[in-house]
Amino acid sequence: MILTNSKSFVIPKAGSRKTNIEQTFVYEMEHHDGGRSISLKEGNTTVIKIEVTAEDGTTKIYQIDAKRLSASDATLSGIQLSVGELVPVFDASQLLYTCTVPYHLSSLKITPSVLDKKTAVTVNGQDPSLAEISLNIGQTPVNLEVTSADGSTKSVYSVTLLKQWLGHAVEFADREHQTRFECPVSLAPCYRPLSIAGSDPKHVFSEPIIEELTRTCKQDPLDSSVLEGDWKVGENGLETEMSAVVVLCLFSHRGCSERIKYSLLGSHIQQCTFRPKVLEDREDTISCKECSCKFVKGEEDWHKDYVCSSKHSRRDIKHSLKEHSWQKKLQETGIVENVETLMKNAKQLCKKYRDALPKKGQTKKFASGSSPVDFLHDAAVNISCAIKQNPKDPKLHYELGLVLEEQYCAKDLFGIAKESDDIDEGFADLSLDSNAKESSKEDDIQAICQQRGGGSNPSLSRQLQALDEEYRFLLDSGQSGKADYVQGLYVWKSKQATQDGKAAQAASDQETPLGKACLKYMDALSLQQNNLTYNLHTGRVLLLQGKLAEAIERFQVALSIKPVMAIVRLYLGLALSMQMEGPGKRLKEAIYYLHDGVEHILGLSILRAEEKSPSSASLLASQNICGLVHRGDTYESMQWLLLDAHTNLLEMMMEEEVGNAQWISKRCRYISSIIQASIIPQSREVLDLQEKTCQKGVIAQPTNSYALYLLGNSQLAMYENAPNTDEGKKGLADAILSFRASIAQEGKPSIGGDIPGQLTKQEWWQERLKKQESDKEIGAADKSKGSTGLPSNTKRGAPASRGTPTNRGTRGTGGAARGATAAKTPVRGSSRGATRGGAIRGGAAAKPVRGKTSAPARGTPVSRGGSQPKMTTSAKKKELPATDEAKKPAPEDAKPQSTPVPANAPLNRMTYPARLGLARALCKETEDFKEPQLLYGDVIIMAPQVHDAYIELADSLLKTEPLKAVDVYAKYPFKEESTFDDAYLHGEIVRILMKQEQFDDSRLGRHMIAWGRVMGLGCLEKYVEILDSKFKSELLKNVYAGVNRKSVDDPDLQDFFKFKMWL
Repeated sequence: MILTNSKSFVIPKAGSRKTNIEQTFVYEMEHHDGGRSISLKEGNTTVIKIEVTAEDGTTKIYQIDAKRLSASDATLSGIQLSVGELVPVFDASQLLYTCTVPYHLSSLKITPSVLDKKTAVTVNGQDPSLAEISLNIGQTPVNLEVTSADGSTKSVYSVTLLKQWLGHAVEFADREHQTRFECPVSLAPCYRPLSIAGSDPKHVFSEPIIEELTRTCKQDPLDSSVLEGDWKVGENGLETEMSAVVVLCLFSHRGCSERIKYSLLGSHIQQCTFRPKVLEDREDTISCKECSCKFVKGEEDWHKDYVCSSKHSRRDIKHSLKEHSWQKKLQETGIVENVETLMKNAKQLCKKYRDALPKKGQTKKFASGSSPVDFLHDAAVNISCAIKQNPKDPKLHYELGLVLEEQYCAKDLFGIAKESDDIDEGFADLSLDSNAKESSKEDDIQAICQQRGGGSNPSLSRQLQALDEEYRFLLDSGQSGKADYVQGLYVWKSKQATQDGKAAQAASDQETPLGKACLKYMDALSLQQNNLTYNLHTGRVLLLQGKLAEAIERFQVALSIKPVMAIVRLYLGLALSMQMEGPGKRLKEAIYYLHDGVEHILGLSILRAEEKSPSSASLLASQNICGLVHRGDTYESMQWLLLDAHTNLLEMMMEEEVGNAQWISKRCRYISSIIQASIIPQSREVLDLQEKTCQKGVIAQPTNSYALYLLGNSQLAMYENAPNTDEGKKGLADAILSFRASIAQEGKPSIGGDIPGQLTKQEWWQERLKKQESDKEIGAADKSKGSTGLPSNTKRGAPASRGTPTNRGTRGTGGAARGATAAKTPVRGSSRGATRGGAIRGGAAAKPVRGKTSAPARGTPVSRGGSQPKMTTSAKKKELPATDEAKKPAPEDAKPQSTPVPANAPLNRMTYPARLGLARALCKETEDFKEPQLLYGDVIIMAPQVHDAYIELADSLLKTEPLKAVDVYAKYPFKEESTFDDAYLHGEIVRILMKQEQFDDSRLGRHMIAWGRVMGLGCLEKYVEILDSKFKSELLKNVYAGVNRKSVDDPDLQDFFKFKMWL
């Protein structure tokens, strides 16, 4: 390529030329006569071909691309960064780029290049040679402005520099900054902050977190409002401000007194002299005189008591090596090669597996035989064949165990499973048989629950209750065989409620890949008992299975081999603390082991920030949630870990009551939001956590309308979980009171003022007041006696966590099963329950088939901004009491409880969630739908985009006035292009009109077209047959034309209409 500013390119006249080797060449230009000046068009590339002929007649063509630069050209020829690479690769026509840089980088230089030296370029308004870009803590925008030589054209190239997410919670020098910049989910400073458009005050999140929370539902996590249009607002100003704020060094607890700008923190911690050393580099180990094993200085007593082989000789694992049937099947599909070749093949296949794994946000379709699990299968086949040739090699068994465990991870972390039509006999045994059995068991359990009145897809606790009832019934009726099967279902299902749920269940089942991996680790260990790696992996899977004593033994053996190995110490401390009676006399030992393990993780997060190993539990969980591709068992564990971190922080704040009411209320809202947005199955544990959290939020701010609404939702969820119990009925009565209180507080101060009477009537509130009075009396008595003891309420209850953590997250022994089906409530014939928050997230209604059930709604959007909607009579009516107790007149001398109102207290807004919740609760309490219908009407006025209000209002009219139900559905503000949520409403309109034989209703054709466009013509087939039998040819022609987006006169459609005899 030749670049020139000249208007022409001169080629010498055709002729001959002598070279230094006395050979003569003749050349001429193709399509040109002789030598001449060739005109070049401005800004274009002219192709010039020159044909050269040698004396022997041989020819060769040379091509010259001559480009005449344009004075109006304003493009770059390249962008060079001092660190990192552009994504995508540079192209002059591409204006937008990103570049990820290490977290420790504080500045970077960008060098643009141009073709014409007269072209002017600035980098963020400065000369490129002088522009050193200072990096924010997360995202730094860089604009490269290019001005053409003649000044007539300008273009801007944008490069967004993304600094890696530092895996540590950061402490600001000013405490106020900690709360100002905090992400409500990770509880750490916002990373690349984004706010929700229209939120007031602003709801600001870390960008990766809000992207993940809204991946499947467009709903604000904090107030459940529907997110529409361009709802993301970049907070670049906030990030710039945050980057300049002073923070403490991450190792201030070790003595570092440095205070650094947040944007420079990464570079500081790289060189900080107080950074902890890697545990494995320690040299303070001593050899035991009795067993020659090493131990860390100061841990001699622990070594002698539990590890020393001279005192603890019987430490071999009780496991015999045998050939497994599933392993034989793998070997039958393999090839005959030597062990070295087979293992080399397996290594290459594992690399292919890793390369083929989908990235976050990707949806990959794999050709047959080239999916990641195909590569794993082939690797397993190769290793199995190697084992057949050398069955006494422990490394081969260990390698097969890793591949089998990876198959479990592929499904759990990436959602990849082998397709049934691609599976051969050997691999089918590895996955499909167990999957089919699981599916069959779940189907049987659901059938029993339906029979026992548990509804479709009930909570885990109700499933276990139904199985227990069925078991006792079968025993009493003499059907012992069936009773044994139901007992097996109970045992299988109850394992999902243990500390590790499905993971523990899979590890204990030798028919699953994870269970098979456990066998192979033990096979390897049985062949080499003193191997560090084999003891560690065997102990890990034993811990996962809940065999704590055996796991502790394996970790102790590993510790005797390498006493400073951090991961071994972490697992040993974990296993000791997980024992039923706790670590007991080994408490100090367990704390040391856990401390060393956690500190090792902190060190890794500094050395390798790109691996995202954060220091705080909430940040750890948040970063892992954002990084996981599939919402499987591990994803759910991370959500539990996040909940535990929030709950523990709330408890710590509750210990410091003075001045913390506003933040306690916020923390409670955060926890409720996380529960609503989570995939954690409904269980009694989750419901208890939700209700207790909402109660604390109301205690902190009893006049806050939204806090009262959240409380009502949690109480309604308790009713949904056990509707026929006294506790469930009490939950329903309290929910009605809480919703009424929320509505009554609208327009009043959200902080201070008279506490709503509907709240003070609730039993839990009254018991709380009684306890406060009792504690005061005890405190006064102690004071009069001169007692120095602490009052009885000094120490609050333990946080509502889920028990001792395991290697896959925190799990309570009585908690929900990971992966268990979330409870769902019927849509028809009952209200759409607010198990986790009210209206369905995103304003999207569930789409049940009539007579079937639907998942409960999880959240309720809140109106934002703008003028207050005009209300119907129900919003203005005097609040109606919910129970007989509530109907009793208050004593004349009763005074409302009250708290001071701050001068700047914000007012509670008028919003629809409490009305929607109250309507649902009243539908469950009474058969009189008059008030609920008015409330649903208010919701439709206040939030016309919420599908649930239309569906539930129409449901209440369906039995008595079905055509009015159609009128309700038809009020929805449908957009030109309907969504799947809209399609349900279209379908209901069509179904009701057809059932009522309203074939001439003008709405029928319109909604049939809209429904068919989303769901396809298949959903209309039975209605088409009915209309055809009624000779509604014109309607049918319009419907078919509309669904296909064609004119009725389209030739193809005309042929079809003739065939159908509609013409």
